[in-house]
Amino acid sequence: MSTLETNTENYILPQVLDLNFASELRSMLLDKLEKGVNTTIDASNVSRVTTPAVQILLAYSKAINSEGRKPTLHNPSEALKTAFRDLGLDAELSQWSTN
Repeated sequence: MSTLETNTENYILPQVLDLNFASELRSMLLDKLEKGVNTTIDASNVSRVTTPAVQILLAYSKAINSEGRKPTLHNPSEALKTAFRDLGLDAELSQWSTN
């Protein structure tokens, strides 16, 4: 992870965001929240995603927003967009993603 600006780190999501990866994703994002680090998440590589990963990403987004900060999700892949859409979460995705 590289520092993009003061207190912001870049994180590239892997191709598969499934239940096996959900725990690692949760731990990483919790660590960033506890340290007050903003994380810019690049989601362009995601080719498969399951509901637990979507839930973790949403929880992170809401936690960051509750602290008055804005989360950033860059280049959500079609697989990620479809997962959010299938769960009826288009609005949530559009609030914190950039292309």
